[in-house]
Amino acid sequence: MLSVKIPQFQQSLQIYYFENVENSTEIRTKLLSGQDSHNFAFVNPDVIFSKEQLLSACYRALLDYNSGKIRTRSIHSEIIFCLGSSGNIVDSLTRFGIKEDGNRLIILKVIEKEEDVEYTIDEIVKGDNKDLDDALLRENVDFKQMQKAYKFQPSLSNSAREDFKETDWSLLLRKTVDLIQLRGC
Repeated sequence: MLSVKIPQFQQSLQIYYFENVENSTEIRTKLLSGQDSHNFAFVNPDVIFSKEQLLSACYRALLDYNSGKIRTRSIHSEIIFCLGSSGNIVDSLTRFGIKEDGNRLIILKVIEKEEDVEYTIDEIVKGDNKDLDDALLRENVDFKQMQKAYKFQPSLSNSAREDFKETDWSLLLRKTVDLIQLRGC
């Protein structure tokens, strides 16, 4: 688990990364039914290649949340919405939210107050909890899905991953973070 406290906000974040998830369908069904026990942002890691990409969306969502300008029903769905580059909520939730057949999952929890930490993530997700790092995310990113989500030109291919240099990843990250932060401007 990665804990993050962004200085200008009261809230803090907890970020989990799971592999070999066996119950994505069950989680998605409960999430869509609005169960309080699933008050998390469940993110599809196939389109995430950096912690900075995630934190950028979290920052944008917290900024909107604290100024009373969120466009979705909760801070957690707002994080998923903020991962997208368009103003289409359904599109962002579809591309960046939990997949029914996914076996990997990133889970974000916004903690309002420290005493709010009364949940056990292992009771919700059946899978292997791993440390989240950029190398792991980059290894598993699906360039085709990412291309579709962010409309990058020229198109990226999964076979190009081996040819990517650190400068290529940095440029891709800059473009992605810029798209997240400038959405709707």
